[in-house]
Amino acid sequence: MQRITHREYLIWMRYLEEQWEKPSRTDNYLMQIAAEVRRVLHSNPRRIKQSHFLLSFNGKEKKKPTEEEKQRLIAAAKARWTTFTKKAE
Repeated sequence: MQRITHREYLIWMRYLEEQWEKPSRTDNYLMQIAAEVRRVLHSNPRRIKQSHFLLSFNGKEKKKPTEEEKQRLIAAAKARWTTFTKKAE
C-alpha cells in the first residue's frame, strides 16, 4: 500500500465530499430505470420525474466552525502529526 501525506488525504476527502452529491453516468441510468418502472405502476405516469429518484447524502447541513474552533482543530492536528513523525524517526 502506497503511503500518502496528510495533505493528500485531506484533498482526496474533499474531492469525495464534492463528488458525493453529483450523480455519475451509472447513477443516471439507474434513476431512469427506476422512473420507468414507477411510471408503469403509477396511475398518472407523466407526474413521475427522474429527479424524484435522486438520492441526497447531505443529511443535516454541517455548521461552519468558528475561528476559535478552527484554531483548536489545527492545534490538535499539529499535535497528532508531530507525535506521529517523532515515532517514525
